[in-house]
Amino acid sequence: ETYQDYAFYISTSSFEGKVYNTDDSLSTVKGMLTIHGVSNEITADGIFDLLDNTIKLSSSFMIKLEDYNVQIPKIVMYKIAEEILVDINMILIKT
Repeated sequence: ETYQDYAFYISTSSFEGKVYNTDDSLSTVKGMLTIHGVSNEITADGIFDLLDNTIKLSSSFMIKLEDYNVQIPKIVMYKIAEEILVDINMILIKT
């Protein structure tokens, strides 16, 4: 049995970067993703929708757990992938 739909909720993460190649709602972001105090540069494509006072952002990209010193418990080592898909969906509201 594998855990294809296993979800990680990481509370100590951040991203700082810039948006490039804006074409309608499709854009590319490049910056530093930090998880558990470990930073790596990433580049990802995303969708940016501007609606009145809000911006809706969504993106998906792959990361290797070892790049962020995330240890897979030995009991499930062969059931969780070493590279995982990160899905980001957020709404920014201007106040």
